[in-house]
Amino acid sequence: MRMLMNFRVLFLVLLLLAAVGCKQGAVSSDPDFKQAVRYYEQGEFAKALPLFEKLAEQDHPQSLNYLGMMYQYGYCVKVDCVKSCEYYKKSAELGFSTAMVNLASMYKRGSGVGRSCKKYIYWYLKAAELDDPKAKLNLALCYIDASCVSKDYNKARLYLDQIRIDDGIYHKKAVALEKMYGLGVDVDYSDAIMIIKRISMENDIQFMLLYVMCLSKGLGVDKDLSKAREVYARASLLGNSYAQYNLSVMMLYGFGGDKNYELAFMWGMKSAIQNNQRAQELVGEMYLKGIGAERDINEAKKWLHESALRGNDRAQKTLDSLQ
Repeated sequence: MRMLMNFRVLFLVLLLLAAVGCKQGAVSSDPDFKQAVRYYEQGEFAKALPLFEKLAEQDHPQSLNYLGMMYQYGYCVKVDCVKSCEYYKKSAELGFSTAMVNLASMYKRGSGVGRSCKKYIYWYLKAAELDDPKAKLNLALCYIDASCVSKDYNKARLYLDQIRIDDGIYHKKAVALEKMYGLGVDVDYSDAIMIIKRISMENDIQFMLLYVMCLSKGLGVDKDLSKAREVYARASLLGNSYAQYNLSVMMLYGFGGDKNYELAFMWGMKSAIQNNQRAQELVGEMYLKGIGAERDINEAKKWLHESALRGNDRAQKTLDSLQ
């Protein structure tokens, strides 16, 4: 009887470990996957791609997620946000929380899919249910910024409080946000900025953009558009479409440095290709006026149309005026 009980206990423990592994999106032990990840991290994307593709054919969730990133940022392939979303969605439907978070961000921007607040929040919630700390942090930011939900600092604090010390960088981020917005602790801008700046120096896109906001508004730090432009440039090189658009605007109008129309157009185009509707409008306007690129009415209409399709009324008005 004792042996039977021991087997039952062991069986329950194994079930629990399996569940935790699925929830956390445990790292695959497949040797091809490990090799692909090594190639990816070394920037040898041409070698990583076929390995990820082979594993993706076997519905390997982590490989599907990596392919989503490669097509989103154009690593060894042409940028294709639609294809990127297809990979993210398949991985997410297989229960991989990291892909759920990536898919949510695509729905937030309307990149590769139609912009949808409902689906954006849905996938963050699904990932948070799987104990994904990034999803919890992003949900907190949604309630702080009133992004697709009503501003609610109590709910923001609720999600931040769920992030544990052993969640590493996400716990540090939670502490910074709590101090920045006074969520359960006293507001402490100087301490918050110190944490935000330190994390941003590690090329963390999310906190690079938060640091830029502080620099642009003089929040807890002296207002410094030149420094903000530098941080946007770093984030742009990492492929972030929001940073690319804002860097383009700063270069176009000379905020934080000299004007540079050619580079403004280049960064605007990189963001537009990732389906940033504001960048698409900007590129359309630059083609229309011949700024940073040769004047081209057809290209202007093309990009204004792309922006209008994503709900940009201003782009649609400009497009109507050209008919």
